[in-house]
Amino acid sequence: MRSTRGQAGFGLLEALVSILLTSMVILGLAGSLLAAIKSSAIAERVQRADSALGSFTESLKTMGYPEPPNSGGGACPELADFDEQWDAFGDRWQPPSGDISVAITAVEHWQPDSGSYASTCPSGGDPYTHLLTVEVSIEGKERSAQVVVADR
Repeated sequence: MRSTRGQAGFGLLEALVSILLTSMVILGLAGSLLAAIKSSAIAERVQRADSALGSFTESLKTMGYPEPPNSGGGACPELADFDEQWDAFGDRWQPPSGDISVAITAVEHWQPDSGSYASTCPSGGDPYTHLLTVEVSIEGKERSAQVVVADR
């Protein structure tokens, strides 16, 4: 009878266990890598949206002040007036690709009496200072900001 005590090497069971453990480690690393790639893609979209938002708001600051139609000099410009002014603005910023949409979503007017912004025009007429809420959307990621537009 031969003794197996002195033999070196791995048996079938040990080899299968080591292959199983190695496979589990590799699958775990692959899952982590996929999560990192997905996170990087999301961060890239958010960064593009933030960059577009900054360009959009800076362009709004330079577009000039809209005169509301039939205002008679006292009415405040509303959302449609700012949209029309933006559409007519020759040097306006253009989104770099078709997957980015930009919009002015709200207009608030400076209220000199309360020292804040509100959606209604103040009783004294146009204060010539407005808070615009703008939104940028890129592949489902939306970013918004507010920018003050003034005519003086």
